[in-house]
Amino acid sequence: MANFIRMKFLSTIIVLLLYSWNAASQSFELNGTDTINKIDISKKRQGYWMIKAKPPKFSEYPVGNLVEEGSYVNSRKEGLWKKYFPSTKLKS
Repeated sequence: MANFIRMKFLSTIIVLLLYSWNAASQSFELNGTDTINKIDISKKRQGYWMIKAKPPKFSEYPVGNLVEEGSYVNSRKEGLWKKYFPSTKLKS
């Protein structure tokens, strides 16, 4: 009986660990009610992205300013992308 309880406990722990690993392997952000900056289980960028300035990569931009926005499909930029000057005016 003790072995049965121990096995049941271990199998429950394994299932919970697998579930938490799967949930942690996807990430996203919310912009109001929209989901943005999604990374799927294969670690590929998907959907609409808003790239904001973070040092040191975008040192000429104030932190948090929008640098560019557009859509990704399987980590490749697709369609129209908008780029912005550090002053937040549309570049292209």
